[in-house]
Formats: sequence, structure tokens, C-alpha cells
Amino acid sequence: MASNTVTFNDLKKIISGKTLKSLLLLYGEEDYYCEYAVNAVKKQYLTEDSVQMDFVKLSFESKGIDLDRIEENVMLPPWMSEKRIVVVRNSGIFDTADPKKELSEKFENFVKGIPDSTILIFWDDKINKVKKHLLGVFEKYGYVCECPKLKEYEIEEKLRNNFTKQNLTIDRDASDSLINRTDKSMRMIASEVTKIVMYCREKGITNIDYNVIDTLCAPDVSGRIFDMLDAISAGDCGKVLLMLDNLITQKEPVIRIKYSFANHLRQLICAKELRSESELIKRLGVKPYTAKKLTRQAPKFEIDKLLYLFSTCAKTEYEGRLGKLDDRQSLEILLVLACKSLT
Repeated sequence: MASNTVTFNDLKKIISGKTLKSLLLLYGEEDYYCEYAVNAVKKQYLTEDSVQMDFVKLSFESKGIDLDRIEENVMLPPWMSEKRIVVVRNSGIFDTADPKKELSEKFENFVKGIPDSTILIFWDDKINKVKKHLLGVFEKYGYVCECPKLKEYEIEEKLRNNFTKQNLTIDRDASDSLINRTDKSMRMIASEVTKIVMYCREKGITNIDYNVIDTLCAPDVSGRIFDMLDAISAGDCGKVLLMLDNLITQKEPVIRIKYSFANHLRQLICAKELRSESELIKRLGVKPYTAKKLTRQAPKFEIDKLLYLFSTCAKTEYEGRLGKLDDRQSLEILLVLACKSLT
């Protein structure tokens, strides 16, 4: 029997062609695409007026799956639509201990009886692929689709395609910055794209450059860290702390700033050792523009100073976990020490 494990693009075709079976398993880190698939199924089979009657969403959230409750909802006929749609969010079915496969067998027997008038969708953040029998039930009677986080080049391609459809172009440094600012989350990117398109239409802009992204979007922590290190190399402690305060005012989590700072130091140490943009791209997987900025900044620091700052990051993090300092205090101390160590 051919596997019914499909890609997201294949699933979209199956949904649009109305050839979806009565069972679907969605899982993966990119919840934006999982939600997109659920909404596509709703749009295909339900009208706005029928959603309240013919769509139900169940969530167990680590409370243990209740097959009886799912069955109660699955067996009801659609009232106003072609299909009844039941979504089970974070079922935990793959986390349930089932040494004798009793749950798997009970689940399979239940699945066999799903009426053609119902589509049952399991949407889990992650699954245990070791449970092959259970996974096999989904593949045998329905479709399985993983929605993982996209690679950076995949995100960039989708980003450019979206803007092209709106008759817009985007510079490489602008797209890289947008991806960094949104932590590669397609949900956040989609929200920012909508905002950018509306802004460009209002202003008559046809090409999106870095300034547009910097004006409209969430702070570019990575870019701000570069600026912080430039100020640190100049010993300008006041400027560094002002930059930190601005980031926090913009509601950027301190823990993320700390992580980005430590990661930047690590990259600078590598840049100091490798002395090659191409090697940085190859070994660290950074974008070309990031590699260029790192190789420009690295000569401003001695390697022993960078190693000292990196070890201080670990020390202040440890003291923070012990409760001696809160996150902001530990970061401020780290930045002040960084300025003083280089003057």
C-alpha cells in the first residue's frame, strides 16, 4: 500500500480537489501552515453560516485523549453543510503509553467507522514516530502531513513570491532583516507582509528596502547587537545602555537580547579565527551580509577580550539562575563590563 504521507503543497491540492479522506493528521513546528490547512478544509466544505453548527474543535492539552468524546462529535451528521469537521488539538495520542497496542487497536476500530460525512483532523505540535502502528492507522485511513519550520532560503523564496504578486520587489538585506526580526516564523512574517504591502500602496513604493523594514517591523535584535558591539568597541557605555533601554521599551524580551548578544560574541570569535566571509557562511550558515558585517567588526576586538566577554556571559547567566540578579541587571552588568574591558 502506498504511503499517504504528503507534503503541505500536495495537501493543498488534495483539499482544493475535494479528495480529502475522513482522517487527517497535521503536525510540526510551523503552526501557521497547520492552521492554514484547517482553514482551507473549512473554506472548502463549510459556509460562514454553518461554521457554528458543523465545525467543532476539541483540545485535551496533556489531559489524556478521550476517544469517546471524539466519537460523540464525529458521529453527529452535518446540519447545514456537505461535511462536519472535527479538529482535535494536541490530542496526546502519541504520548500515551500503549505497550499492548490496545489504544492503537481501539483507535483503528473507531477510525473504520468514521462516516463519509465527517472529516476528523488531528493537529499535534509533535508526534512520536516510533509508534509506527498508530502512525500507520493515519496513513492507512487518511493523510499525514508534517509542517516543519522552513529553511531560511525557503522563507526568502516565499517572501519574494508574495511581494511579486503585489507588484513589489524587496532588497536582499531587507528580506534578510525581516526574516531575522520575525524569528523565521511564517505567522509573524505573514502579519508583517500585510502591513508592509498596505504601507507601500499608501506611499507609492514599489521596492522595499531596509529602511521600510526598519520603519514598520519589530526591532532587528541582531542588527541592534551589531550596533551595541560597535559602541562597546568605542567604550561608549552610555550609548550601549541607551540601546538596551530602547530594545526593552519596544518590548523585546531581555532573555532574547542576552541570547543574541552571546551568540554574536560566538560568531565574532569565529570570524576572528576564520578571517573569511566564505568560511563563515560555510561553517556557521550565516547569510552573506551577516558574514560581511562580522568580518568588518571582528578586527575591532582582541581575541582574548572576546573570550573574556563570552565567559562573562555564562557567568552572569549562572548568577541570574541562582536568583542573585534579575535578567535585566545581569545584562546591564555584562554590557558595562564589556565597555570597561576594552578601554
